[in-house]
Amino acid sequence: MLVQLIQGMRPDVRIRPETQFVSAVTRSGKASIKDLFAGRLAWVTPVIWAYYMISSIALFFLSNWSPKLLVVKGYSDSEAAFISGFVNILVAIGCLLSGFYFDKVGFRWGSILHVIAAVCVYFLGGLEPTAFVVLLFITGFFMNSAHMDITILAPIVYPSNCRNQGAGAAISVGRIGAMAGPYIGGVLLDSPLPMSSQLAVAAVPLAIAAVLCYIAGRQYDFHFAPLYAGKITPGKE
Repeated sequence: MLVQLIQGMRPDVRIRPETQFVSAVTRSGKASIKDLFAGRLAWVTPVIWAYYMISSIALFFLSNWSPKLLVVKGYSDSEAAFISGFVNILVAIGCLLSGFYFDKVGFRWGSILHVIAAVCVYFLGGLEPTAFVVLLFITGFFMNSAHMDITILAPIVYPSNCRNQGAGAAISVGRIGAMAGPYIGGVLLDSPLPMSSQLAVAAVPLAIAAVLCYIAGRQYDFHFAPLYAGKITPGKE
């Protein structure tokens, strides 16, 4: 399978039966947690973790509390459930298209999607019911598309010898955000603040995620991707 794949991409390359394939970043020995902080990863890993957690806070706050927000806006429980379910169709489309977007422009420009989502959330609470639903659809599309940036980036930023550990650790930290998001949302919705102010606060983690996205994405686009492709000598980090 590997031979067929390489010959499909590079028909000019001659592959013999004795040819061995070696990853440019393969290292011997068992991977440890220290590998997640080796070289440039010493500061990239904390950025990845912070990015995953903060993006998850914003995502799970809105996804868990949007039915309640719709009820507050005057919709019935059944209408709120239907609208929330329809949003997931746009979410699925956004997640699919985001992969093509990141391939085209690079992971650092996922920050634009976070900024658009932050602006949408900021203005969401002050809208009339119909406009609220329309902007909720747009928000769900861009917020989930933006979150796909870190979902994809978390494993591939690590070399093959510690990729599983890196992805697992990042997802675990992201789960903290997934738990904190609904809790923070409950505190906000229980506060005397108007909905416009509550959602303006919810836009803050998306703005922070945009900054972290650009930092982490730029490191992958300009350093780790070329490194794993063999365009940079391993060890020069």
